Amino acid sequence: MNKESILRLLHEQDLECLRQADTSLPDVLMKEFIMTDVMKGYLNYFLKNKDLNLSLYNSTAQECLGSRNILIKKAAGFQICKHTNKMAMYLHKHTYIELDYVYKGSCRYYIGNTGSSFLLKEKELCMINQHVIHGLEAAGDNDIIFKCFIPIEYLKQEDFNNPHTCTALKEFAEYTLCSQRQYEVRLTADMRQRKKFENILFDLFSELFEKEAGWRHAYTYYTFLLMTELARIPEEKCVLTVGRINNDAKMMQLLNCIEKNYQYITLKALADDFHFQENYLGRKIKKLTDRNFNELVQEYRLKEAERLLQKTDLSVEKISARIGYSTPAYFYKLFRTRYHMTPVEFRSKIK
Repeated sequence: MNKESILRLLHEQDLECLRQADTSLPDVLMKEFIMTDVMKGYLNYFLKNKDLNLSLYNSTAQECLGSRNILIKKAAGFQICKHTNKMAMYLHKHTYIELDYVYKGSCRYYIGNTGSSFLLKEKELCMINQHVIHGLEAAGDNDIIFKCFIPIEYLKQEDFNNPHTCTALKEFAEYTLCSQRQYEVRLTADMRQRKKFENILFDLFSELFEKEAGWRHAYTYYTFLLMTELARIPEEKCVLTVGRINNDAKMMQLLNCIEKNYQYITLKALADDFHFQENYLGRKIKKLTDRNFNELVQEYRLKEAERLLQKTDLSVEKISARIGYSTPAYFYKLFRTRYHMTPVEFRSKIK
């Protein structure tokens, strides 16, 4: 299959992505992402509040899409697609290796949820392991970025033990395949002098699209050739960036997750998603914030109730449901305890 045919097939993928844009948010999330307990809580909250005015929540959906602790893309085995400016940029992570290659134009590559980014230029690539939070943003209509998703089991440590292998690629493999430690690793490289790389990439695409007899073996073979070509990159043409995941950073992510999802989050869901024992996590939160989990959630809910009472005309019952309390009477009691007046009296006083 020639390059023109593959680009035509990729264009058909673009059209399918645009058709999916009309699908409801819960349906898209269920299809594309692993449903953690926190995400399930968000979907239940979203469906129960169908009259939700997202503008009141500073784009709740975007906050959800921007949370590094929620979105983990499903591994679909072998997958290749084209990324264009029609696709929204959102931060996510996944359980496989991703190789992104700028075939034409450029793209903005975001790393982590701090807003840091760099420009990936034409004929450059970025390869990341299964722990890296990232997002891609193509700016122009003619920008074409190829995304190649490689299941981690198709990489073997012995494939990188050749003494002539590029040091950066060798270290990428060592960090990525070392399962007892968690690292966030990315490899960027200038491929302008490696014309063979692009040909191999298109052969890889061709096998996936045509799926002729033995295509899986051929895909494995071309993946090996792809890595071999990367191994030949001169040291000065590539850069390896490594960051170690630590529990302190993890706790900061966890507290950020509580702040964004206070309407529906539970301590059990949080513990399950972050792989902590529930009682241990409760003690850690208390130590860090000087408040237990319920007090922390209650504080976020009441602050939002205060804002809604000031800025909107929603009924107290709707505000109660909106912030996560299904029983208005309980909300009344909590509010009066904190503000020494009822929600109605508070609204009247403000206005």
